Amino acid sequence: DPQRVFESLTLEVAKNIQMFWVFSGPGTYDDAFVIDVYKDVLWTRGMDRLRIGYGEQLINYINAKYNITPTFFYNGADFQNNVLKEVVKRGEINIPEDKIIIDSNDFKNTLDQIKRFVLPEHLHISGGEIGLISHAPHLMRILHILNKYQVIPKDMKVRLFPIATPESGREEYKIMEIKGLLYYIFIAKQAAKDTYPFLSF
Repeated sequence: DPQRVFESLTLEVAKNIQMFWVFSGPGTYDDAFVIDVYKDVLWTRGMDRLRIGYGEQLINYINAKYNITPTFFYNGADFQNNVLKEVVKRGEINIPEDKIIIDSNDFKNTLDQIKRFVLPEHLHISGGEIGLISHAPHLMRILHILNKYQVIPKDMKVRLFPIATPESGREEYKIMEIKGLLYYIFIAKQAAKDTYPFLSF
């Protein structure tokens, strides 16, 4: 429940959040879907824009309430990054441009996004937090991959900001992510059996 999350964002929590890492989803900010593996999975339409929008909402809420502006960090596939850069240029994202980082490095999937993640040096604050934004089933896979690659500085914590899956896709998405996670853990050996330690509300 997003409203409950906003109400739980106390000053103590808000001042620790250095950035929100928004994981890309199916589609782009401008396109509800693209021609990819999700093109016929109707409940995934608009997920990328939804995740970006949630990050924007959280940052604006924290800014309006506490006059603090965490950084917005996004590292999708190049075509998604290019769209988002254009959207930022058009002035459609209500976040100061110096607080937006769009990391382009030819990422193909979640594994790439995590393995090749490098926290910008100025955001490495001991005791600080990184907020992870994605749909709830996807966040679970993210946590297992994070635990394998340990790309977050040890003196920082991660806090989850999950988005609910559309009702029509809840069961299917859960099964897709469980299958994906089992593949990453036991076959590809690209994820840990345990989740990365995390905070939530």
